[in-house]
Amino acid sequence: MKTRTWLSAVVLLVACAGRTSAQGVTSLVITEFMANNSKTLADGDGRYSDWIEIYNPTTSNVSLSGCYLTDDAAALKKWMFPASAGITVPAKGFVVVFASGKATGATPYVDSRGYIHTSFKLAATGESVALVNTNGATVISAYWDYPYQGPDVSYGLGANAIIGYFTVPTPRAANGNAGNGWVSDTKFSVGRGFYSAPFTVTIATSTTGATIRYTLDGSTPSETNGTIYSGPISISKTTVLRAMAYKTGWLATNVDTQTYLFIANAISQPATKPTAAWPDPYRSAGGPGGGGRQAIDYAMDARVTGDSRYSALMDDALLAIPSISIVTPLANLFDSTTGIYMNPQNDGEDWERPASVELLFPDGRRGFQVDTGLRIRGGVSASKSNPKHSFRIIMRSDYGDSKLEYPLFGENGPDEFDKMDFRTAQNFSWNMSGAQYATWLDDPFSRDTMRDMGHLYTN
Repeated sequence: MKTRTWLSAVVLLVACAGRTSAQGVTSLVITEFMANNSKTLADGDGRYSDWIEIYNPTTSNVSLSGCYLTDDAAALKKWMFPASAGITVPAKGFVVVFASGKATGATPYVDSRGYIHTSFKLAATGESVALVNTNGATVISAYWDYPYQGPDVSYGLGANAIIGYFTVPTPRAANGNAGNGWVSDTKFSVGRGFYSAPFTVTIATSTTGATIRYTLDGSTPSETNGTIYSGPISISKTTVLRAMAYKTGWLATNVDTQTYLFIANAISQPATKPTAAWPDPYRSAGGPGGGGRQAIDYAMDARVTGDSRYSALMDDALLAIPSISIVTPLANLFDSTTGIYMNPQNDGEDWERPASVELLFPDGRRGFQVDTGLRIRGGVSASKSNPKHSFRIIMRSDYGDSKLEYPLFGENGPDEFDKMDFRTAQNFSWNMSGAQYATWLDDPFSRDTMRDMGHLYTN
C-alpha cells in the first residue's frame, strides 16, 4: 500500500466572470473532486472518468467561459472553458466537469449527457487541481499537492469546514462532513516467502486506536469479517495471512496479503480438500452449476514423491523455480453461479474478480505483490468441457496500482505491464483427444536447450 503524505490544500475566493456585491467579491469553489472513479459517476460515454465539482455560493449565475482548469501549478492555462460551450454555474448550484483527457485543442468536448470534458486527467497518486480566472494568472480555488485518492472516495471541502475525504461522494450536491483520512497501513514483522521452521508474526499500524482484523482462509478481512488481532500469530505450515485496519471516522486501509510457503507441506499435500468449504477434488459432468469436467487436483503424486529415486530430490526441485500465489475468496472461483472457474466460458469485466498475486523467489530475491483483477483466459481451453483453465490478471486502479512495474524478463526486457497471462499450453496435451501426440515436457525442454546453447537465431 502506498504511503500517504498529507499536504495542505488551498481554497482562494475571487471572481470568475461573476459580479461583486456589497458583501464583497463573489466566488466559485471546487468543493469536491474524484481522481479514482471506478463506479461512482459515469459520463455520457458510459466511462468512469475523473471528475471535478464546482460550486457557486452566490445568488446569481456565473459563466465559466474563459476560465481555466489545470492539474499543474506551472501551467495555469492548461485547459480553458470555451465560450462556445456556454457552461454556467447556476446560483447556489453545481457544475461537474469530467477530467477525462478527451478534449483536444480548442475544440470543446461535450458528451451526450451534457458534461464537458477537459484535456487532462487527475492522478490518483496525488497531484494538484485548480480553477483559474480568465486572466490565466489568478487562482480561484485550488488543491495543491493533494494526497493519494482511493477508489470511489472523493476529496474536497466538507460541511464541517475540513478539507478531507468523503466515503459517500455527492457530485452535484452539498458535501457532508469530511473524514480524517486513512488509517496507517498494516505492517508485518515477517515478510512473505519460503520457510522451513515455525515462526510468529506480529501485525501493527501506527494509527492510535485503530483495530486490525485478519484472516487465514483467503477471505477478505473487513470491519465485519476476520479475527480481531490481539497478539502474535503462530505460523507452522503454508499460510495465507491477510489483514486490514480501521477506525471510526477514518478510512480503512487496503487489504495486505502475505503468503508463507512451506515446501514440506506442498510435497505431502493429500488428495482430500483442505476444508469443507473447498470443492470436491473432481467434478463430473452435470455437477453443481453444470460443473462439466472441472478438475481440482489437490495432491502431489505419491508415486513420485514417495519413490526412493526421487524423494530426496523433491525439496531442491520445488525450490529451483519461483512460485506464484493467487489469493481470492473461494466463491470467486468455485461458486456454481458466479465463480469464474466453474463458468470459464464467460468473459469480460462482469467475469473479473479481485485477487492478490504474489511472485515469490526461494532465494529471497524481491518479487512482487499486486492487487489485481482475475479472469479465465483462452479459447477452446476456456470451455466447460475442459478440466483445467488458464488465468489472466488485469491491472486496474479499482484494485490498486494501474500497472505492474517489475522486470519480469530481466533488465533488458519491459518492466511495466497492464495485464499478464498464466497460460497452460494445452494443444497436443493430456486433456485433448489423441493424447498419444502430447508434447508434455518436450516443448519446454527443446526451447530451454536451444536457449542454453546460446546461438543467435533470427526468425
